[in-house]
Amino acid sequence: MSRFSYIIDVSNVITGVIDSGVGSTIATIPNYVVGIAIDVFRNNTVITELVCPVDSVLNYLSETSFAFCSNLTSVTLGTTLKSIGLSCFYGSGLKSITIPSGVTSITGSAFNLCRNLTSVTFNTTLLTTLSNGLFRQSGLQSIIIPDSITNIEGDCFYECPLTTIIIPNAVTSIGTNAFIGCTSLTSVTLGDSLTSYETASFGSSPITNVTLNPTIITLGQFNKSIITSITIRDTSTAISANCFQNCSSLTTITIPVSVTSTIGSNAFIGCTSLSSLILYGGPTIDINAFNGVTSIRQLSYNSSLIDIANILINTSLLLLTSIILLEGSTVIPTNAFLNLTITSCSIPSSITLINTDAFKNCANMTSLVFNQNVIGSSLTVNTGAFNGCNAIVNLSLNPAVINARDLKIPIANIQTINLIQNTTYIPDNSFKNFTALVTVSIPNTVTSINNECFYNCTSLSSITVANSVASIGSNCFYNCSLISITIPNSVTSIGGSCFSSCTSLTTVILSNLITIIRVGVFDSCTSLTTIAIPNSVILIQDGAFYGCTSLKSITIPSAVTLVGFYSFGDCTGLTSVTLNCVGTSTVLDTDSFIGTTSMTPSSVRILLAKGYTELQLTTAGFIIPPPPTPSPETFSFPMKSLYTNNAMIFYKSHSQSYGSIGTVRNYRHKSKNT
Repeated sequence: MSRFSYIIDVSNVITGVIDSGVGSTIATIPNYVVGIAIDVFRNNTVITELVCPVDSVLNYLSETSFAFCSNLTSVTLGTTLKSIGLSCFYGSGLKSITIPSGVTSITGSAFNLCRNLTSVTFNTTLLTTLSNGLFRQSGLQSIIIPDSITNIEGDCFYECPLTTIIIPNAVTSIGTNAFIGCTSLTSVTLGDSLTSYETASFGSSPITNVTLNPTIITLGQFNKSIITSITIRDTSTAISANCFQNCSSLTTITIPVSVTSTIGSNAFIGCTSLSSLILYGGPTIDINAFNGVTSIRQLSYNSSLIDIANILINTSLLLLTSIILLEGSTVIPTNAFLNLTITSCSIPSSITLINTDAFKNCANMTSLVFNQNVIGSSLTVNTGAFNGCNAIVNLSLNPAVINARDLKIPIANIQTINLIQNTTYIPDNSFKNFTALVTVSIPNTVTSINNECFYNCTSLSSITVANSVASIGSNCFYNCSLISITIPNSVTSIGGSCFSSCTSLTTVILSNLITIIRVGVFDSCTSLTTIAIPNSVILIQDGAFYGCTSLKSITIPSAVTLVGFYSFGDCTGLTSVTLNCVGTSTVLDTDSFIGTTSMTPSSVRILLAKGYTELQLTTAGFIIPPPPTPSPETFSFPMKSLYTNNAMIFYKSHSQSYGSIGTVRNYRHKSKNT
């Protein structure tokens, strides 16, 4: 039972409270009470909780009725409550409170000095004013102000430990000192209806991030020198004169597409740290809008809506290093970036024309990005568009859409190629003779690398083939400086002479889906020491490993039916050959191993099916027959008759054709001197 009883007048208003000293410290308001009079519980340090029953008809709480109730931590109010009086809970111990849906009025200082109050929830949509000193010096760290609020009066959040505040769109005014002394407040969002706020509304608050509509309001009395981030609301249509004047710590500004009217005089004057400017729309820019701004390093804009000259007026872009043209830009005009110090430029897919001298004498530009990604899209690059751009070393593009040579940039300087996402194939000759090319980035959307793509890229020492690639064309990496290469298991075909003359290539890992090692694939790879031929291979074509002078050993899998002419010719370092002939007939073509001067009879191991003890020697030559059983054993055979000058030679009769794969026709053996 509660220790409290009440004096209730004829109007069902509590006018006094009696403390018996025994019982619960929870005060439960009788369900027929309509109001609590002035000072009823004032200075009551015993009460800990106030509860209104579900069927309560309580209509109002009077002035200071619970003031200085230091142990009152919890209040449950009924939905019939309409008003909370002046200083009602002043200095109480409240920790949280929910304002019921029927409340239309909360008078000033109602929660003033509620140091423990950290949470306030508004269920009402009828309240229009946050009154003077309402939460002054309370413990509020965050609050969601109802959308119904139109006016925030002075001192409302004075010295509250708020960190962020969002002013709803309905708010039209903020009173003096409303947020003064909020020493933790760093982020403020100002609504679209706010046309004014009193002097020092935000004084001494360390606000660094502001969101506002600069069409109707400026930063006024904010401490502008510490603001580092400003967000312009997408309902803004203009930026008023002097709006961001002297925001000396502001580093980035994004002007939304909704700003179509004007950027006023001196709008950014004194923004001495502004390094990034993004313009999505096409407003009229006053000639003094960026007066004295010298720190811009990155500029993003729509070249079809804004003439960069309008930004350059009274503005120094000597520090500008990066230009990003936004989607929607269609033309880069003549002399658009003449003599600028930019180091990079990103060109959107919407660009259809780059005019003569557009980038003339951009001598510091090292990186160029083309985002065109639709095959068949049109891009015209006029002669001289990149005149004097001799420092470009990084190029990003889709070579199926844009031929790098058509850009008329010095391709001999290109060191890095980045293929943009959604590139599906690399056409023939795309980067042929890019002799300075060192790095290539291939996205996992590429399925085909066509013929001679990187032919004679003599500086290319490494490349990662994406797991999406299914085929690599002929002569693709001819005469590159690759040291190692891994062909992913997605690849089913590698074209002839693909790695021919890659004299630095030491290590190769082949896809286990390859069935043919084509003509001259590794021809003259003089540093290749070892390679594992996948079990999937059925045919090793002519000259596949010709001149691989560092190759020490080779194992030919059982599925191989033919080793072609000169396949291992002049592999002078080859000392070990294993013929795994368990699964099918294997034919060694004319001079397959000619010039393997390090070979001896003991260099050859032949794996035969169990049940065979010798090779079949017929008038057709040596034939390794298919096995009668799948169980293999290893046999050694005296092969001296097959060698002359330590070279193992199998000759094919030139008078006969091959026939189908796996078929042996009229083969004979003879010495090198025959």
